[in-house]
Amino acid sequence: MPSLLDELRKHSTLDLDCNDDAVALQYKPFQDMTSNQLIVLGQLKRESHAAILDRAIVLAKQSASSFPGVDLADLAVDFATVLLGSVVAGHLHPQGYVHAQTMPSKANDTAATVQHALRLVKVYELANIPRRRVCIKIPSTVEGIAACEELEQQHDVRTLATTCFTVAQGLAAAKANCTYVAPYVNPLIVHLDPSKHTVYDDPLPNLTGLQVSFAIQQEYRKMQAKTKVLAASLVTAEEVFALCGIEHITLSAAALALIQKTEMDDRFEGIRDRSLAFARSDLSGPFFGSDLTEALADPAVDALQKDALKHFTSAEEELRSMAKQKL
Repeated sequence: MPSLLDELRKHSTLDLDCNDDAVALQYKPFQDMTSNQLIVLGQLKRESHAAILDRAIVLAKQSASSFPGVDLADLAVDFATVLLGSVVAGHLHPQGYVHAQTMPSKANDTAATVQHALRLVKVYELANIPRRRVCIKIPSTVEGIAACEELEQQHDVRTLATTCFTVAQGLAAAKANCTYVAPYVNPLIVHLDPSKHTVYDDPLPNLTGLQVSFAIQQEYRKMQAKTKVLAASLVTAEEVFALCGIEHITLSAAALALIQKTEMDDRFEGIRDRSLAFARSDLSGPFFGSDLTEALADPAVDALQKDALKHFTSAEEELRSMAKQKL
């Protein structure tokens, strides 16, 4: 019997949600490599990657004159992020993107987000990764979506609107001409506190994040939008496989190992078939409306967004602290 990984690749493009070249080599092929502050922090804490931050600090000091006014610790974190991505880049599709996320602490500041995005692109270019292969992840706040639009239209920088929990955010990302939008199937907290995660044998009828992912993709196809759905934040094999038919799915090392060792059976065939036949006709409420301001003002959506930004910002601060200790 084929594995779920083999079957999933028949229906969706897979991306690597990990900055580890060994994982990329083990499970490839992948189109893109996604990243964020929590992923970078986890990699830099590994003994095998201990030298990366040291190297990043050397490069930051050498390049500081090219980044006037930028805090040296922040620049070192940027270089560490890029060094991790650069190692994985060779295992991706030749046109695949390496992703880096702007500072979540600046998620409500369009100008600061644009500035950081352009800096990340410049650091990648110094590492011989051209901007055509770089995609910048930006939280899909109102200000973040505005930053995506400015980067795509004025700076020829590819963007991904992340921390997306609603159809309205997806529609705003398409209007901003984002390259991708990343709906979160699960809240970010489930990866930090497994007790917050609920397991479903048949997740599609139960997980709003799955329904939002398919609803956005269906809206994009009606609009003939450039933007593609890249679903994220997955835990179980059932959740991953319930995304069959979504254009892009980004998977962690744990998720890849799980679906590789799990064989297709009648139950998973049912999950696949229900996902491929998904229709959003009966979906309503704040997660499925079209108005961005209304969606983000909803208490449930606001809580999800704030919680994700809180944890990403905590990782951002820890990365900065690590760099400062070595400077």
